[in-house]
Amino acid sequence: MKVRKSSTQDEVKKRKKAVLFCLSEDRKKIIVEEGKQILVGDIGETVDDPYACFVKLLPLNDCRYGLYDATYETKESKKEDLVFIFWYICIDQS
Repeated sequence: MKVRKSSTQDEVKKRKKAVLFCLSEDRKKIIVEEGKQILVGDIGETVDDPYACFVKLLPLNDCRYGLYDATYETKESKKEDLVFIFWYICIDQS
């Protein structure tokens, strides 16, 4: 069972649909990456496909952690899951 506070339309628009995290410069903490998020209010306004937009935020040669609030439908019902993503790709430049 999911419990949510009653929210105004403006509060709902400010909810995060996706967010990226990275390591701090001293590599001791995981921090929210500045400007690398998708808000619920962005969908339909500046973002058509939130998952495709999220994938475009991922760097080509670095590590990131992400949370994506996925919504999808099965034959039985509509589902919502919070998906944790560990992204690491290393392209050999030699």
